[in-house]
Amino acid sequence: MTDALLVLALLFLYVATTLNWLPISMIPDAEMPGLMLTSMLGSVSMVVLAGFVVARDRAAVKTLLRSAQHAAEQSSRAKSIFLTSITNEFRTPLITILEIAERLRAESGHVLSKEQLASVGHISIAGRHLLGLVTQVLDMSRIEAGELRLNMEPVATGQLIAPCLSLVELAAEKKRVSLVDDCSTSVDWIVWADRALIKQVLLSLLSNAVKFNREGGSVTISCQRAGTAYLRISVADTGVGVASDWKNDLFEPFSRVGPEAGNFQGTGLSLAISKQLIEKMRGRIGYDSTEGLGSTFWVELPLAETHVLRG
Repeated sequence: MTDALLVLALLFLYVATTLNWLPISMIPDAEMPGLMLTSMLGSVSMVVLAGFVVARDRAAVKTLLRSAQHAAEQSSRAKSIFLTSITNEFRTPLITILEIAERLRAESGHVLSKEQLASVGHISIAGRHLLGLVTQVLDMSRIEAGELRLNMEPVATGQLIAPCLSLVELAAEKKRVSLVDDCSTSVDWIVWADRALIKQVLLSLLSNAVKFNREGGSVTISCQRAGTAYLRISVADTGVGVASDWKNDLFEPFSRVGPEAGNFQGTGLSLAISKQLIEKMRGRIGYDSTEGLGSTFWVELPLAETHVLRG
């Protein structure tokens, strides 16, 4: 754009000089057009030369950027391979530990004392927690490496929500948190999703809603149409909500936001993984929160059919 303006300015000066629009100068009139033409050609040559230099430098910068991008991709790939390898190595002994602990609890009740059985129970709880953390790291590395494969199919919401609620029921009872299923109406929505992965996301949202809730609070899951092509599944809690300072970081990997995060165990990966999974299923995820009153996390999935009436 600057080059074009410079050329236009030179052309204007040449025409203005030829038509005697400019004041009389020390240069004879007969030589003025030739001098202006020479000046214009020289200026154009300088512009062309400058453009060549800029293009050359730009090409060099692009080459450096491509090299840097390639190095970053190689580094990311190496990191993903390392994480996948190391987490798989962790999973095998962890599963063995859990199996031995469960066997001890099942078969040695008449041999072990109450204190020893309690210790075995603590081993099982800690082992399952550690296995969950390892699995989250493995999931994130698979997503980043592009190794995640989807099995998209029509899935009824009733087949998703009820099993997830049953899995968090025990944790909710311990915290005296009531679970409310507003999706269990006469209508069963059908969405396009990967059955296993959407269960993983909903279970993560429900688990967080229980974990970060107030004692004696409630968790409500509801379903409603979002536009004409999507279904929104919402998980609302009565917890402390999300502080405004942390709202932009909530879906970032390893993000454990807020001063209260240190009171809860976890990697800070569950929401980041959920976001990646939902977006790969061509869905959307988000939340609304009021600090001190609670939060509502939601996912929107493409509708396969309007609905199916339950019998």
